[in-house]
Amino acid sequence: MEGIPRDRWIPFDLEERDADLVEDDFLSYCEDLEGPLVVVNSTSFYDDQGPYFVEASRLTEFVKTFDIRVRDYFMWADVMVVSPVTGIVIVVQHDGYIAKVRGNAVMAMAGGLGDQDRRSPSA
Repeated sequence: MEGIPRDRWIPFDLEERDADLVEDDFLSYCEDLEGPLVVVNSTSFYDDQGPYFVEASRLTEFVKTFDIRVRDYFMWADVMVVSPVTGIVIVVQHDGYIAKVRGNAVMAMAGGLGDQDRRSPSA
């Protein structure tokens, strides 16, 4: 098993920039994510937290209101977002790097759920 190659990492300053700008920059890497996401950051390892499951369309709201709900800044240290639908993984490393890699999608979006008539056909 190989890690992310060194040439895939891009400098991503977490410390010398305004927190809102760091979040905005991070979210710009996430624009092509779809479906349910698995999000892990430093707070995921707290006793009362864990990995977060967020719909891609709500990721901006999740990140921007994170400090109100979870008591810490979202981009405090390492962050990883996995999009099973697209196969994209975004990793932010606390020393100031970001990588975006694409693997294989492991799930498909189900279209029209909730819109289907589940009644059995009448005879």
